[in-house]
Amino acid sequence: SFTINKAEQILSTTGIMDYAATDEPFELKIVSSSGLAVLTEISGPIDVQDDIATITGGGDVTIVATQEGNEFYLPVEETYTFTINKAEQTLTFQNLSDILIEVGTFEIEITASSGLPTSFSLVSGPIEINDGIATILGIGTVVIDAVQEGNEFYLSVEETFEFDIVEPLGLDPQESLIYPNPTKGI
Repeated sequence: SFTINKAEQILSTTGIMDYAATDEPFELKIVSSSGLAVLTEISGPIDVQDDIATITGGGDVTIVATQEGNEFYLPVEETYTFTINKAEQTLTFQNLSDILIEVGTFEIEITASSGLPTSFSLVSGPIEINDGIATILGIGTVVIDAVQEGNEFYLSVEETFEFDIVEPLGLDPQESLIYPNPTKGI
């Protein structure tokens, strides 16, 4: 008499690696060397349909892959993990330069590279801000703190912007006197 042992199965994967939350959908496939169907239980920020994974946010993904075996093959179970990293973003102050006091009012526009909405507040300086419009109150350095809170795809970001309210360069009309040229006609 002899005994026939069941064969071992080996699971192979496609797409098990770290991703950025802003990456395009990717192929995610787990197959058995036996050719038998593999069942998967997935937890984390991805949605898988027909072996295509769509990222739904940042975080850790865990996949438990099981093939129960049959009369010829032993069962096999493997656990796979990878990370979906939230993307970084930057803030841009659209009119970051010195502003002449005579301008009076100007719009403060701060954008995020992600396209998500930003918020900002005056830390210090000679301006008042109302609904994104700054009214100049005097000369000096303005400091503004800007924030984008992030979401399921992007990390939050906070930046501080500085610029000066300045007087125009040139002669001060109050202190400069201009006399006629006495050499005219010589």
